[in-house]
Amino acid sequence: MASLGKNAASGDRVDPAVRRRSLRNAYISAMVGWVSLVCLISAPLSLFAIKLGAGELTLGFLTFIIFSAGLYQPFSLAAIEKKGKKKVLNFGWGISFYSVIALIALPILASKYPDSHRMLLWAVLIIMAIRSYGEGIGGAGWFPLLQDNVPSRITGKFFARFRTYWQTIALLSTWLVAYLLGSESAWWKFTLIFAVGTTAKFFSNYTVAKMWENPPAKIEEKQRSIIDRVQSAFSFPPMRTYILFVMTFSFTAAMVGPFQIKMLNDLGYSNGFIISATSMLALGAIISLQFWGKLADRYGNRAVFSFTTIGLLFVTLGWILVDDNKFSYVYVFLLYLVGSILGSGSGIAQTRYMMHAVPKSRQDNLIIINTMASIAIALGPLVGGMFLHATEGISFSTGAVDINNYHLLFIISMLLYLVPHSMRKKFRIAKEPATSEVFAIVSRPLRQVAGTFVLVNRTKAKIASKLKKSGNTQ
Repeated sequence: MASLGKNAASGDRVDPAVRRRSLRNAYISAMVGWVSLVCLISAPLSLFAIKLGAGELTLGFLTFIIFSAGLYQPFSLAAIEKKGKKKVLNFGWGISFYSVIALIALPILASKYPDSHRMLLWAVLIIMAIRSYGEGIGGAGWFPLLQDNVPSRITGKFFARFRTYWQTIALLSTWLVAYLLGSESAWWKFTLIFAVGTTAKFFSNYTVAKMWENPPAKIEEKQRSIIDRVQSAFSFPPMRTYILFVMTFSFTAAMVGPFQIKMLNDLGYSNGFIISATSMLALGAIISLQFWGKLADRYGNRAVFSFTTIGLLFVTLGWILVDDNKFSYVYVFLLYLVGSILGSGSGIAQTRYMMHAVPKSRQDNLIIINTMASIAIALGPLVGGMFLHATEGISFSTGAVDINNYHLLFIISMLLYLVPHSMRKKFRIAKEPATSEVFAIVSRPLRQVAGTFVLVNRTKAKIASKLKKSGNTQ
């Protein structure tokens, strides 16, 4: 396909020591930041909201608010071009930090005033809305800041290592949270979790402020409006195709996430079990990111897109088999693990394509892409929650399995994965091998092992047959 723009090999000349120090701060900020995310907006917050009485519709709306942060990113474009990335990032993330401080008090109030749970649930929504505004305003500078520092020749390798590091921290954090909550989630435990998350948020903001950035370019006499920027991005067919791919993939993946947790909670699984199961999201990324990064750097993105969308289609469908039984206690962990491995591969391919395709002279396109993805991620759970609310009580038997409205949501999500999968061929780049060729290369070691196994067993069978014919059974 046509290139989206010529990208400099490594940007402005930067002292290697400065670059290393800057990337080290990026690693630290991301790792500490993920401690904050695990504590403040992932499973613990959903379980806290459920404990306050949140239903499917409220849970979907809460998730929509959390992921609506990207909606605010375009409003930072002019400020980034004028003031620089770090100033805008520090301002927005500062708002986010001060807003979540209030979250610490909510579990204390919930324990003292049982009749105030509905009001406290509204407080959670308001706090998360303010946080999302700050995250969106500041987060607009994050990917452009990384692009300033990451040499394009090692993009796949860098982001694989980058994500492996913070996923490892996310895994350990999730395990600690699961151990703390256990089977009885007392209110004070949520207070402690939110306090740790808020502290981690402070240190994440502090370290990112030390990163190096390209100074703002010369400002145009007339600043382009947000609408003009969006229209410019969508007017170029390759960019438009990629944005639509990211949006459909993100919407499909996001529409089931919070309701998997809600379904497990309704089936009677403990909070400790649920959070332990979700920790497989981090573990799957840790064990697979290096593989996906090397695969994408060597063979390109298109094959990775093919593998992951088809795989996620089957994993999503697999959730209809989850029930309250011993099989599901292991099966749920497996679903989260395999889903994470596949999602990590798609994430690497999407990020790698975006970082290579968008020229540093048009970093506003990075923000437009992330904004469109955030819109899709925010709308997914909201639509999912509305669907579950509208179909409450619906259930029927197919003979093989009983189907309820949660299962219908999983089936719809499974079918929606066919949309981004059908778009993957439009990302064809010259000299990029076909998916079938990449699959043959990747599966060669497994096929060799299987071939040896078959050959050995055939040999054993022939020997046994000859012995039998000769009357020798030893």
